[in-house]
Amino acid sequence: MLGRARSAASSASEDTAPIPVVSAPVPAPDAPHSARRTDIELLRVFAVIGVMLFHFDPGFTLAPNGYLGVDVFFTISGFVITQQMLGAHSRGSLTYAWFLARRVRRLLPSAVLVIAVTGVAMLVLADRAYLKDQAPAGVAALLYVSNFYFAAQAVDYFGGAVDGSPFLHFWSLAVEEQFYVVWPFVVIGVGALLRRRRPQFLPVLAVVAAVGLVVSLVGAGFAVQEDPARAFFMPWWRAYQLLLGALVAMWIARGGRVPRWRPAGIDVVALARLAVLAVLVVMYAVPSFYVVSPSPWSLAIAVPVALVLATPGDPARDPLSRWGGWRPLAWVATTSYVLYLWHWPVWVLLRVVTTVPGWVLVVAAFLASGVLAWATHRWVEVPLRDGARIRHWPNWRTIAVGVTASAVTAVALGGVARALPLPRWQELLKPPLTSVKQDGSPDASVCFVGLDVTDVTTCERGPAGASKTVMLVGDSHAIQWQGGFVAAAQKDGFRLITATKQSCPVWDLPVASTKLQRTYTECATWRQNLFALIAQTKPDVLVLASTTAWTNAVDANGQPYPDPSQAISAAVTKTLGEVMPDARTTVVLGDNPVLPGPPGSCLGRAAKPSDCDFTGDPHGRGLDVVRTAAAAAGATNVDTFPHLCPDPSACSLVDGRIVIYRDTDHVTNTYAGSQGPWFSEWLKPML
Repeated sequence: MLGRARSAASSASEDTAPIPVVSAPVPAPDAPHSARRTDIELLRVFAVIGVMLFHFDPGFTLAPNGYLGVDVFFTISGFVITQQMLGAHSRGSLTYAWFLARRVRRLLPSAVLVIAVTGVAMLVLADRAYLKDQAPAGVAALLYVSNFYFAAQAVDYFGGAVDGSPFLHFWSLAVEEQFYVVWPFVVIGVGALLRRRRPQFLPVLAVVAAVGLVVSLVGAGFAVQEDPARAFFMPWWRAYQLLLGALVAMWIARGGRVPRWRPAGIDVVALARLAVLAVLVVMYAVPSFYVVSPSPWSLAIAVPVALVLATPGDPARDPLSRWGGWRPLAWVATTSYVLYLWHWPVWVLLRVVTTVPGWVLVVAAFLASGVLAWATHRWVEVPLRDGARIRHWPNWRTIAVGVTASAVTAVALGGVARALPLPRWQELLKPPLTSVKQDGSPDASVCFVGLDVTDVTTCERGPAGASKTVMLVGDSHAIQWQGGFVAAAQKDGFRLITATKQSCPVWDLPVASTKLQRTYTECATWRQNLFALIAQTKPDVLVLASTTAWTNAVDANGQPYPDPSQAISAAVTKTLGEVMPDARTTVVLGDNPVLPGPPGSCLGRAAKPSDCDFTGDPHGRGLDVVRTAAAAAGATNVDTFPHLCPDPSACSLVDGRIVIYRDTDHVTNTYAGSQGPWFSEWLKPML
């Protein structure tokens, strides 16, 4: 079954490092070019380019499923690095210190450089508040715990990068290295236990890997259903992808070969290898071919990649090997690790500090990433990975120098971020600029359900025994006002029931989800369950707050409307006709302005708050359509736009010392809570 969630390659003779979806591609091998499997290099190119195309477009239209490059890299990484360890074991030279020193030499120099330069760039190109906000993520990247850090922050990997962390892509490097903290011990341990029975080494190791693969795969299937955002970052639910590559390496080490079937002169294996590229292209480019990862369904990517790994082709005749050896593609493969390291911070910082439109920004990001990758590969990666003196250092010295460099950079990044003072007016802002993005309603963890949930979950607030009930329903544009409704409930003594769902407009019409890349059927089901709850509750005041669905409304065939006005108007009329009989008073709470860019980024760079004033459109995005339809149906319109923006030519980001917006279209919980008197002003007469 194909579902959704999101989820690094190298030569057969060298290390890999994941491409974090961001996964990081592996550093290029230091073996001679002739010793490299160029078919694997071609897979690396497909993986890194897919990931970059995915990231370089927040609408995910260039390569809507390019994130699957991560799965490709993980599988190749397991193959390549296990093959290296098996070779060292056969020579009697495999030790944990040897393995760790190789990883340090290949990964740390470039990673430390990118993190340090990104920190300086944030300070110079963005602002102090942004550096203070992102420094903990940089420290987590240096410690290879980014996946746990972002999971703890409840980060939505697919929420866009308008003002996201430039270190987010280090999550997959962390996953891979956490796997390689354990896997070498397993290989070394099995080898030690069977040192007198060497012929049994590979079979026993394969059984251990297979058991681990099955446990990880089954666990991932359950975990992604319970908490897909958290499962996405967890190393134990990603282990099966690396272990599949490891099993292929063991099979080849045992002398395994796929027969070359040639019925009617047709090389079936060669055709199958070509089909793998076709699978990658189709899955990257066609929105409907999304795959939940980690989950059993992601084997749809991992198994075809394993097929290529298990069937090395003739470099002179095999298409994949010849294409992978073509100089431009070979350059991409050789620099893929540093290309990956640079591309994400380049993109994020460009989005933060520029307003360059569309394809111009994409081209600029590709060029900047390529130049930085070339320079880093030439003057940092190769000299510090392959330099004769460094390669002959004792393992302990390599490890000590690498760890020290990471620790010094972490201390410097964290220390500078803490020591930098903010302008006085910025220090007085509430919430602080460093936590604006996180200032959503705490009740969202209870009564704001995720994409895959169809059951309605409610929050109940207000004094016990209240005789009047107000019900707030809708999407994120409803739960954002929870703080104001709670303040009014405590003041005026009514019971507040809240039920909201992610990206699900309350108006009864089909919508598409950019994250699911399909019609959002779960929204329609949840909405019907919500209407049933409203009928059962019969609130005194029913408040509907929602986006207008102006950009994501679709018809019955899942196609967007050229002009959704009529469809939205009909949906508003239909919805109100269904719910108004169940409430004494029905209120349509108008939508708020949309900002031109991230509020925290603008305020962090501004000399004064008014420098960030923007022009609002009180009639755009279907606002008038909803107002007109609601009035015609007999509902009460309460418009937030003039309250938030009395002068549409100069809408403010700050009210006194309170930051109004946490992102481009949601208010902060601090601001919502401060608006209790305004909510009470129009709610109390209705009770």
